[in-house]
Amino acid sequence: MIRLASLNCYSFEALEGDSFDTRASLLQRKIGLSDGCTFRLIAKNVTGLLPASKKKLKSDTTLRLEDLIRSYQLLDDRLSGAWRGDPTAMETVREALQATQAQTSSFETIIERCLDLPPSNIAPSAISSLSIERLRRLWSRESSGASVS
Repeated sequence: MIRLASLNCYSFEALEGDSFDTRASLLQRKIGLSDGCTFRLIAKNVTGLLPASKKKLKSDTTLRLEDLIRSYQLLDDRLSGAWRGDPTAMETVREALQATQAQTSSFETIIERCLDLPPSNIAPSAISSLSIERLRRLWSRESSGASVS
């Protein structure tokens, strides 16, 4: 389900059980025919409606989009590792899931701001800075090759 939510937002190796549609989407992403990332399409369409005076909001939306995609990619990586039996990945899946949920809520909130909509009651509109900091620590450890605990 994680890959379905973020399909075409980042490249990953196809799994044995992946459908033909998933494999075709991966190939399309790799050769750059078009950008089929739902999150990018939403951000592009919504920010394209913003007046020039809201340049900062457009920039913030792009940053939140990048954070969201990275969080899905990290979560996918952790789930794959846990599936293979990696104990470190198993320990960090919950944290990566919580961080991804926080990033999803944050992205939803900024999209609502772009559209001048009131905050949604479905997901909390306030994101804890602790969750974002935790995710950034995970990314930095992942990038440096250090073990994440």
